[in-house]
Amino acid sequence: MAYEPLGARVVLSVTSPIEKTSGGVLMPGVLQESLHTGPVEATITAIGPDVHELSVGDVVLLPKGAGTEVSDEDGAKHVVVLEAEILGAF
Repeated sequence: MAYEPLGARVVLSVTSPIEKTSGGVLMPGVLQESLHTGPVEATITAIGPDVHELSVGDVVLLPKGAGTEVSDEDGAKHVVVLEAEILGAF
């Protein structure tokens, strides 16, 4: 990651959605997106100096659509959210 988040912001790497149903049916990306309405699971990759309850590597839940999507120098997509937006950690 080429930058560090400021304040109480957290950089997350979002886990890929399931591409296959429990019955073995493959789902195209558009269908996956329309079916996924619950919380999103993500892994913390960087934290700002004012984040106190989380650490890098924690797996967290956040509301769908939360945060701002950014890309790093390698083209990998991440989401930046405020610590307060995170619903919980595993």
